[in-house]
Amino acid sequence: MYYVQTIDEIRKKIAENYPDARANPQGLDKDDYPGYILWMVDQVEKMPDADAFWRILSTLSRQDADALFLAVNSAIKAGSWMGWINKTVESEFGFWSNDTTRDLIRKDKELYNHLPRSS
Repeated sequence: MYYVQTIDEIRKKIAENYPDARANPQGLDKDDYPGYILWMVDQVEKMPDADAFWRILSTLSRQDADALFLAVNSAIKAGSWMGWINKTVESEFGFWSNDTTRDLIRKDKELYNHLPRSS
């Protein structure tokens, strides 16, 4: 699973502060942020783990495996950094809303701009 420590801490804090909160996929639309966060962490926990990734890497030459690992790691880092950048652009600068960010990210994903590719 991904982000086990972080998810455990998020669940603890929500339980302490919002004891009645339950996972709610529509929570964002209903201002039920604790419920929405619980739903999101449930989804992260269900994401496939790295077994298939490591099986593929084991079939490659060391050089190709290193290159693939670097590309995937960079894509993950870019996604993480973009999350912080977008949060800051929304909340600190007020350039646009989360809806605008989601539309922009959706367009990038449709064009596969969130994945490693050749230049």
